[in-house]
Amino acid sequence: MAQQGNLTPADELWMKDLTLVFVFSGGGDGGDVGDGEGVGLPRKRVLLGMKKRGFGSDRFNGFGGKVEPGETVEQGAVRELKEESFLDAQAMEPRGQIYFEFEGSPKVLHVHVFEATAWTGDAAESDEMRPEWFDVASIPFDRMWADDRFWFPRLLAATPFTGYFLFRGEQTILTHVLEDGGDVSFDRLRTTALKQLQEQ
Repeated sequence: MAQQGNLTPADELWMKDLTLVFVFSGGGDGGDVGDGEGVGLPRKRVLLGMKKRGFGSDRFNGFGGKVEPGETVEQGAVRELKEESFLDAQAMEPRGQIYFEFEGSPKVLHVHVFEATAWTGDAAESDEMRPEWFDVASIPFDRMWADDRFWFPRLLAATPFTGYFLFRGEQTILTHVLEDGGDVSFDRLRTTALKQLQEQ
């Protein structure tokens, strides 16, 4: 039976809302070929950004970050996409939610995952991110967060999902749960995941 390690009691946890935005292209007729406009379907290519500094640096990821006071989560997602890639989202669709807990920390990262289904502009490098287009069949999971390979298929299929991941450090996933549906409760996911961990 696996040990749960240094976990924070449930009543001492607190949430921090973050955003994560993905941009897809049909490839050959989308925003990745220089016409400055794009739509999210079909999903043949995905725009990822290499994080240049801070938390998660030296990994490819979507674009996003914290929600500023007075912003809705979607407004924060639109702003972060603009700041990090210079793309202007014209339409944004929620795709999922992911809760990240790190062993020994009371902070839970509540990440709201969006797809920018229409945008204008040309992706360009910013202070934080270096954008790069990838074929969806060649997504560089070995240079991304360890959890991405678990939930990315649902994102590609536009299937709403909610997930919970418990990390030890930034590399090791101790346990996780993924469920279809975009609004499964954190308490339910965490309880299920920790039970799985106990049974390992």
